[in-house]
Formats: sequence, structure tokens, C-alpha cells
Amino acid sequence: MKMWSNTPRHLPLPKGPFAPGCFDWMTDYGDSSTFVRLYYPTSLLNKLNDPTKWFGWSTHPEYIQGFANLTNIWGSVIRGIVWFYGVFSFTGEPLVPCMWQVPPAKRKMPVVVFSHGFGATRFISSNIATELASFGFLVASIEHKDTSAAATYYYENEESLKNDKRTWIRHVRMTFGPNHYTIRNTQIHRRLAE
Repeated sequence: MKMWSNTPRHLPLPKGPFAPGCFDWMTDYGDSSTFVRLYYPTSLLNKLNDPTKWFGWSTHPEYIQGFANLTNIWGSVIRGIVWFYGVFSFTGEPLVPCMWQVPPAKRKMPVVVFSHGFGATRFISSNIATELASFGFLVASIEHKDTSAAATYYYENEESLKNDKRTWIRHVRMTFGPNHYTIRNTQIHRRLAE
């Protein structure tokens, strides 16, 4: 095994015949918008998956802080773990072996809708999504704004989008009690709407 390599650290490479691509899509402004990361096969063969177009696993430090809050671990510890796995990449975190914003293949694709679990995000299962995309699936990984995500955000309006002024929604810790069912039921209805 080589001690040093020019290859950036990355999640496991997808094994399907297609090079996967992806992009983020927010349907509208405000907290009622839907936020999804779409993973898809490109028209390129997997062996042409270009590492210069790969992207960092976590897209913003606020997500790392969200994971830290969720797990009751200091943010610096979580950042250290992410840094360790991506120490040789230009982002300082592991890269997703999926090409960012390249055109999708021009054909019909079976669709998989991925709904993250409690305390997760749209990118938490990037490895599974890129694997499915490399086999020809379109994967819609929704980031829920029902306070179950480690963190998520929206833009208030076009101006905030232009200035990348994000309004963050943080994870709300759930406790069992008289309001538990009502809160969960509201979350489920929100997820269905998304």
C-alpha cells in the first residue's frame, strides 16, 4: 500500500456500468420548499468517472455541527473524524465519487425516493445513492425540513439565494410524552408533502 497518493480520499467507488452524476435542487423559496439531491447515471461509462468533478461529502460546516449536537459529541471531534477520512482531498473531507452537475443520460430511468432517517441528511447515504445511480437509477434523496434532519436550510427569496444567505433549520430532539404522537404525525404529513 502506498503511503502517499495523488488520488483524493473518497467514498467507495460505484461498481455499476455508468458514471454517476448529481446536483441539488430546491423547488422554491421559504421553509415549505422541497430540497432534494438527485443522483443519476450519466451517458459516460463508469471508468470515465472524473475525480476532478467529485465533491465533498458534507456541504457546509453547519451540518457537521448538527451531527455533533445530535450525538452529544463536540463539533471539533466530528470535524476531526471527517478531516481524517478526507485528509488528502482538497476539501479536507472525503469526496463523493460522483460528478457534480454533469448532464444525465438521455433515457428513461427507474426512480428511487430516499427519505433519510432521524438525524440524517440528503447526503448521509451518498454511497448507496451513487451505487444505485451507477446501475441506471435516478435517486431522489430528500432532505426533510420537519426538524428531523441533523441540519437543513432554505432561502427566503431570490436575493438570499444570490447572496447565499441560508436560513438554517436545526434538529429538534424528540422526547416521549403527551405531545410525541402529535409532533410525529405532523412530521409524517410534512414528509408526504415533500
